[in-house]
Amino acid sequence: MGRICCFTGHREYLYPFKAGSPKFGIIKSKLKEYIGSAIQCGFDYFIVGGANGADEWALDILSGMKANGADISIEIALPFASFPHKKGAADKETIVSLEKDPLCYEKRNRYMVEHSERIIAVYDEDYPIEGGTKQTVGFAVEAGLEIEFIRWHSLTDHHLET
Repeated sequence: MGRICCFTGHREYLYPFKAGSPKFGIIKSKLKEYIGSAIQCGFDYFIVGGANGADEWALDILSGMKANGADISIEIALPFASFPHKKGAADKETIVSLEKDPLCYEKRNRYMVEHSERIIAVYDEDYPIEGGTKQTVGFAVEAGLEIEFIRWHSLTDHHLET
């Protein structure tokens, strides 16, 4: 295992555009670009949080890259044992809490940050949405991680109208 990168981003329903919006395609394209750049910089181990939305998009992109020969490993960090998730091409699943409890998501977010040196965040601090993504970015700032922001609001506003 070489360099480790994790991800954070909102669940799809939290974005202010409708399901199926082409804006999601713009975000996913940028995410793929950032993942490719991370691989070019020597990152070969990726931790995703297992939720729908940005975590799932990252997992899909990584799984596709792995299927096409990228020499990478993928870990899914789950907040609790029965958390519903896609497996994709994950090499490892880490369960942070056996049961769902009030702190399990925070523990998962801290786990990802504590085991990484870079985070790719689908997060726009000019349009913050309260929740785990904002919390995880805060943990990453405190830990001094390299942070690659995909500022979804400005990115999608420059490409398409709502």
